[in-house]
Amino acid sequence: MSLKKLIAGSILGFLLLSGTSVVGAAPINIHNSPSVEATAAIQQIGRQVVAFNKQNYPTISSLPTQIYYNQGGYAGWIPMTYVTSITNGAGEWWSVTYEGPVSPVL
Repeated sequence: MSLKKLIAGSILGFLLLSGTSVVGAAPINIHNSPSVEATAAIQQIGRQVVAFNKQNYPTISSLPTQIYYNQGGYAGWIPMTYVTSITNGAGEWWSVTYEGPVSPVL
């Protein structure tokens, strides 16, 4: 197998896996005992963009450094990853992107 085919197949496989949303699998029975079970789950990346008015949040350091994400069956605290300053007819704003791993809500 050529290196190009191997790389292309790896990239395609990664894209297919990264686009798959698996909330959870059926409980796994261990030693045929119904009382001992484990649930398999995969984390997802939660992303949320929030606009903050600069009158209420005058500096970057006054912005919340993390927010609670709870959408689509996934939840968790996600950190600030990107901040942009915006000025428009409605005033001055911070556009803040929060992004990080979130877990299934069980």
